[in-house]
Amino acid sequence: MRFTLVTSGSWGDTAPFLALGLRLQAAGHKVLVTGSECFSQTASNLGIEYRPLPDEEQSSQARAAHFSRAEEGGGIRSGLRRLESKRKIFDLVNREVYLSCQDADAIVYRIGGYLIADSIAEKLSVPCFKVGLVPYTRTREFPTLYVYPSDSSGRLRNLFSHVLGEQVIWQSLRVPTNSFRKKLLALEPYPVLGAGHRHWTQKLPVLYAFSPSLLRRPDDWPENVHITGHWETPTINSWNPSPELERFIESGLPPVYIGFGSMAVRDVNRIYGLILRALEICDQRAVICGDLCHAEERPAERGRVLRDEYIPHDWLFPLMSCIVHHGGIGTTTVQMKAGVPAVIVPFNFDQPFWGAILSRSGMAPDPIPFSQLTAERLAQAIHTCLDSEEMRQMAAGIANQVRKERGIERSIEIMHTYMEEFLKK
Repeated sequence: MRFTLVTSGSWGDTAPFLALGLRLQAAGHKVLVTGSECFSQTASNLGIEYRPLPDEEQSSQARAAHFSRAEEGGGIRSGLRRLESKRKIFDLVNREVYLSCQDADAIVYRIGGYLIADSIAEKLSVPCFKVGLVPYTRTREFPTLYVYPSDSSGRLRNLFSHVLGEQVIWQSLRVPTNSFRKKLLALEPYPVLGAGHRHWTQKLPVLYAFSPSLLRRPDDWPENVHITGHWETPTINSWNPSPELERFIESGLPPVYIGFGSMAVRDVNRIYGLILRALEICDQRAVICGDLCHAEERPAERGRVLRDEYIPHDWLFPLMSCIVHHGGIGTTTVQMKAGVPAVIVPFNFDQPFWGAILSRSGMAPDPIPFSQLTAERLAQAIHTCLDSEEMRQMAAGIANQVRKERGIERSIEIMHTYMEEFLKK
């Protein structure tokens, strides 16, 4: 069979689909992955056929807007600004997706963005699977991520927050979605309030590719919604640690990791100075990655900090004493597998949600929103991670559970079962 896997966004949004593609290829299937252009070379190195999509962050204006969205925190206002940038390239992106799916026997796509691969699957009459990296399905157990981290205020209000969040997204994309369905796919437009619960797209299997150790499956989710366990990140065999990095790690007690993934930091010099001050307060060394590597060099970092723009997390995290990160689901999963306590500094969207869950599970202190980050708060949180034997034991115990998960295998089993039923109809 030929599978077309469709995603967009950062490495954390793309890596699970590359991992699934590798496993499907190993089982004898043909695979095409469609995603952000910046990961074309990585896919090629892994031996996966890849079709790049236009990226809303490519222009300088979009990059400036990305700084603003990253630092302003979560909530509906931030979500609307994200949707505005997606609307501008909606038609162009989905035309590329449509072309990518022409020969597909099945489509697997990431929900939560602006991809309408379910409509394309409806047009082509092929099986379709929705993959979620964060929980979008309505539930009474917690509110929608668009209003998190506001406290849960009752089961009915939680459910209403999901309905409201769905409508915010749908109404923002309703016109381009229905235009695409009508003009290019020759399908009936969705009603004003969106596809009803009896519509084909609402009955498609949903595969949540995160760990049930992180989030238990809510009792009120329908049967077609699954938490499969995390999808293993593909290994990039061409990477090797530099001698400088190895010497730094081995020259003392395990250092702290500090990095914010794909989150853009506008005033990188100020934040870097804040981090150096926190490290001085708690007397720790650190490996610092990502945007923070672009800060001006300072005398205080010598011997205390090693900067490297990219180090594979699955190699690095087990060697660290504490992981300071933004709380994206990809980084969170690797941190959980490493069995190392974390300090979560969430910027927006799902990150406050995962930060709160890690804190409640005992693997992390309370999250520190990026907008409220100070040297003193960061130093105290790092101290808490290093001094708490209970936190280290909790992190190690959950790591043992996560390492046993076989999320991709479970997902493929669900897909095979569904496709057998689809072909019988």
